[in-house]
Amino acid sequence: MTSQHALVHLAPQPDCPASDLVDQAEDALWALPGGWEQVLITTQRRYAEYFPLRSGADADHPQLIRTGEGATTHCAGGPIGLLDLHARRIQAADSAACLYDAWTQAVAAMPPVRSLADFLAASDSSSALARITFREQTHIKIADSLAEAQLSRTDKEALATLDRDAFVERARAQAVTADSLLQLDGPRLIRPTWADSQAPDTAAAEYHQRVNAYLDSLPEDHVIVGADFIR
Repeated sequence: MTSQHALVHLAPQPDCPASDLVDQAEDALWALPGGWEQVLITTQRRYAEYFPLRSGADADHPQLIRTGEGATTHCAGGPIGLLDLHARRIQAADSAACLYDAWTQAVAAMPPVRSLADFLAASDSSSALARITFREQTHIKIADSLAEAQLSRTDKEALATLDRDAFVERARAQAVTADSLLQLDGPRLIRPTWADSQAPDTAAAEYHQRVNAYLDSLPEDHVIVGADFIR
C-alpha cells in the first residue's frame, strides 16, 4: 500500500460549506490516473489536523475542514487566509534542530557516520544492500530512536550529510509542501523523491521551492485541502 499526502487547490466559493469542499477535492483526486483505492480527508488520519489556524482566525469558520469532533486549532484544510503556514514551518524547523542537536550529542564519541553515497560507491553488489547497510549503522538507529515521528529514507540521508543549518532549512522548506499539489489551473506537481524511491534528496528541492511559492502567492479566499491518497 502506498500513501501520498496530496494537496488540492480549489477556487474561492464563499457560500460553499466544508462538506462540499471535501467532495470537490475528493472528486478531483479520484479523477487522477493511478489506480487509487482511498481518498481520506476528514477521518482520523495523519493529515486531519495538518494545518494550524492563524492567531485570531475564526475557529468556527464554515469552510474549515475538520473531522467533525468540534473546533480545534488545526484542520485538514480551508481558506488559506485562515491557515498558518508560517507557524508550521517554524515548528518543523524547531523539531529538526532539536533532533539534530540530540543526535549529534548522542553520537559525538562515535566514529563519523558514513553517508549512503559512501556505501553505494563501495558496494560490489546491489544498491539495495548498500541502502540496508547504511540504515543499519548505529548512528541511524539512534536517530530513529530520538525522532518524534518516523524518519523517512531521505531524512536519514540528510541527517548523515547535512550540517545543522542546512538540515533545519530543509525541514522548513518541506513543512507544508506535502507529496503532491493539484494546481487549480495547472499540472499536478509530484515530489520526485515520492515518485522515485531511489531519487536523491536534492532532486526534490525545486519541487518544495515551487510549491511554497505557489501557496504563499494565493489570495486569502482560495482553498487548500490536504488528503491521504492511498493505493
